[in-house]
Parts: sequence; C-alpha cells; structure tokens
Amino acid sequence: MTCQSNRSGLTLIELIVALTVLCIAMALVVPAVQRAREHARSESCRNNLRVIGVALYTFVTADPQDRLCSGAFDPRRDGSPDTYGWVADVIKIQGGNPNELRCVANPVQGLSALNDLIERDAAEFDGSVPADRRNVGRAGAGWPELPGLPTTAGSPARTQQVARFVREGYNTNYSASWYLVRAQPQISTNHDEFFAEVHNGDYWGGMFIDLSSAPPGGDLRDLSATHGPLTRRLIERAETPSGNIPLLGDSAASAASKPLSNGLLEESGWEWLSSKQHSAGAASFSDGPAYWKVDHIQRLDQSAPIKSVVPRKMPTLNSRVRDETPFASASSMPDGQHRLVLQDTRNWYAVHGRKAHLLMADGGVKSLQDWNGDGFFNPGFPIDESIARESLQLDVGYSDSRREIDSFDVHVSALFNPKAMRGRVCILYAE
Repeated sequence: MTCQSNRSGLTLIELIVALTVLCIAMALVVPAVQRAREHARSESCRNNLRVIGVALYTFVTADPQDRLCSGAFDPRRDGSPDTYGWVADVIKIQGGNPNELRCVANPVQGLSALNDLIERDAAEFDGSVPADRRNVGRAGAGWPELPGLPTTAGSPARTQQVARFVREGYNTNYSASWYLVRAQPQISTNHDEFFAEVHNGDYWGGMFIDLSSAPPGGDLRDLSATHGPLTRRLIERAETPSGNIPLLGDSAASAASKPLSNGLLEESGWEWLSSKQHSAGAASFSDGPAYWKVDHIQRLDQSAPIKSVVPRKMPTLNSRVRDETPFASASSMPDGQHRLVLQDTRNWYAVHGRKAHLLMADGGVKSLQDWNGDGFFNPGFPIDESIARESLQLDVGYSDSRREIDSFDVHVSALFNPKAMRGRVCILYAE
C-alpha cells in the first residue's frame, strides 16, 4: 500500500522562519530607503540654495547700488513683496521660481508674512516702510481683482489674490540672515572723540550704533535704521571672508506668527499642511544683533557704542558659555552691563536630521549641526541652564548654553565689517 502525503502548505516552523527573514530584510531595507530619501532631499535643498545664490549675484551686476538684493520679504518694513525683497529680485531677473525652489524637507512651506498680505492693508505699515516704498506694487494697490478695484483685507477675494501671488513664485521657506537684508547699522560719529581714541589705540571710540532714523519703537530690523541690503562692495571690504558670511538658510517657524490662513492653504494647493506645526509661517529674516538678558534673548533696540558690541573673543565650538565675561566686550552697553552681542539665529532650524543648510556670500553652501537636539543653533548666548529645559525650548528656543556655531566657519558676531566702518569714518572726515 502506497502512502501519499496530504501536505499542501507551510508548516508553522517554516512560516515563522519566512516571516523572520522578511522582517530582517525590512529592517535592513527601510532605513536605507529613508536615508536615501533624506539624502536626496538634502541635496535638493543645497542645489536650491546654489540656484538662488547665482540669482543674487546676477541681480547685483545690474543693480546701480551694487546690492545683492533689495531687501527682505517683509511688507511691514520693506514694502510690497512683488516689488521689493530678494524673492521679487530673483523673479525679476528670471533667476528661478522661489516658490518652486522651496526645501521639500521643511514642514514649514510658506512665509508668515503671507498672513500680513491677506489680513492687513499696506497703509497700516506706512510708519515703518520707507517713504519711497509706499503705495507701490500689488500690496500698495490693495491686491485688486481688476485694475482700480482693491480687495478687502481678510476677505476671500484678498486670499485668492495672495494665493495667486504665491503660485506665481512669490514665496519661500528659506530665511535671510540679517547681514543679507540689513548689512550693518546706521553709524553716528563724534569725530573729536573718534580721533582722540584712535590716537590712544582705541579704534572703536566715538562710533555709535544710531537708531534715531528708526520708526518709533523700532530697532535694527527696520530698514531705515540700517545700511540697507548687503552690497558687493561691503563683502569685498570686509575682514570676514565671503565664504563665512551667511545669506539664507532653512527657515524655522516664526515664533510670533499664527498658522497660515486655511483659505490660503486651500487656494495654494497646500491642503496637506493640516497640523498646526506644518501650517506655521516661516520667519522672513533674522532679528539681528541680540544678547541674553536674565531669561530671554533681547534684541538690540537702543543706540550703543560700536565697541560695546565687539566681543573680546568668541567661545569655542561645543563649549558651554555659562559666563559671558571672558567674551563680552570690554566696553559696557548703555545700561552699564558688559554683553556678548551675537546674531539671533533662531530663524534657522534643523530640518535635515540635525542639520540646516546655509547659502554663503561666496555662493557655497555650508551646514550647521544641532548638537543638543532642540532644533536651533546657539551662536554662543550664555543661556541660564537653571531654567527648566522645557521652558527654555518653549519660550526661548535655545535649550542650553552650548555653542553650536563655529565662528571660523559661519560668522555670527553683531557686525561682520567693523574695520570698514572705521575706514569709512576716516574717509568722510577727510572729505
């Protein structure tokens, strides 16, 4: 009698073995695919920045003032962003479509300034926008549906016009450095004190950061309080190498902004941006020179001697700056305190793992490393670590005093061009 097997499938042991092999294969393949995807996104971001860098230097060749751009994408301070700002400049010289050159790895996909365009009229910013930039462009015309027919702030019609504006390319999720859009503060000089101090070996005496041109309550974010956008001449005269001067980087969500308008998200085809984090608006540019004050980062919002913002030296990379005394200027601020004044870099965020990419003034791209995992890059502020880390992350951004930016690689001091300022004073005095 012949025995025939009725076996028609896998045994339990064979099934377990097969599943185990499949799980091991998935464990090996999925991380590799994710790494490849992130690498592709990272390289795409770097390429986007290079394209924008080429466009900025194309703009400067035709600009009578030798500027890399005409300012920031900021209707509150720079005017209508279809006419002024580096985004408008890139489109104007046909250097690319900034909206299509967004970093796809960044969950923040639109600028917080877009809310201002929808919800407010340009006339509300006349006190802070320079006079020659008012009543210009689409914002100045009230975002008309038809010529001479402005739309109402906050209305669906206004939202549609701004969404159309975005689709035409007027948007980005790269945030500008203060250097790019403001370059350096306005300077006033007491000439007698200046030359007396030079004779005594003090090369910064008699020179002051002058905020008298700023609008009431203004600071160094305001165009009128500064030199204006960065110029090629300033870069060439700077003691800081152009490869160390940051221009643009992966943007953080603006701390002061509310989520982008749902209407704008829908009209712009961004319905997938559903969470509050993802619909937050990007910061347009850095707040500029600032210092640590008790429990927060304080913008430099008062006139001060130039020498009070020039540090003795800079902390070393990855060191904890618990005491700013060895680094702070030898000269005091108007409040009598000696401060370590640095660039506020919280406009940039680690969107590529623990890294953010920066476009530099020589056209190259560098990366910042987030050492402590808070997403930001502390340039050396002496954060008080007795404050709970959770509170620091929520209220400040920087979660400890560790220095995460190497000043020999990326310049983060209040000024990048103090020697040129001193030379300019000498020239003006001679004239």
